[in-house]
Amino acid sequence: MKIVLLVALSALSGAALAQTTTANTDRRAALSDREVMILWEKLMIVTSGETEEDALANLRSHGMGEDGAKALVTFRTKALAELQHDGDRLYLDVCGKQKEIRESGGPEMVAQLVEQSIRREADTRRRLLAEADSLLSLQDQERLEHLYSGGHGPNIDITETNIAMRVRSGEIPVEQAITAACEQLKKSRTSRS
Repeated sequence: MKIVLLVALSALSGAALAQTTTANTDRRAALSDREVMILWEKLMIVTSGETEEDALANLRSHGMGEDGAKALVTFRTKALAELQHDGDRLYLDVCGKQKEIRESGGPEMVAQLVEQSIRREADTRRRLLAEADSLLSLQDQERLEHLYSGGHGPNIDITETNIAMRVRSGEIPVEQAITAACEQLKKSRTSRS
């Protein structure tokens, strides 16, 4: 009888966690790209610190469990690298297609590459936020959600610079965009070496 009850309770808690994770994923899918970016920045702030121990202490001070805190701090490094890879892809695209951009693509081609990059990064952030949730217990997910929504977490606002529009209008010349992309690509490759 005890074994059956334990199995039933275990199955119910697993189902509840799956429902909460699904609910968070569904809720994240409904958010605008700007809202996802704000949640992403909040996650990066609450998982940061001068040292790994500082980052863990910060999460624990907000009520996060030890396992959840460790999972998020470890996740942060992987997630930042993945997002950096997405950002580097824009530099690779613009720098790699500079001849085509100069000959026939012009500002519109650069603007489209920027918009594709923004979309790709938004999708990556959305997926990574869902992945972060999946690493946590139900309690830690609720604690993290509280940090996102309450006055207890970081206060974030995003300034929109609309680079695509600025390239289209000529405010950012094509040559400047190509030069900047090639320099950033070189810096990124140097920092990985």
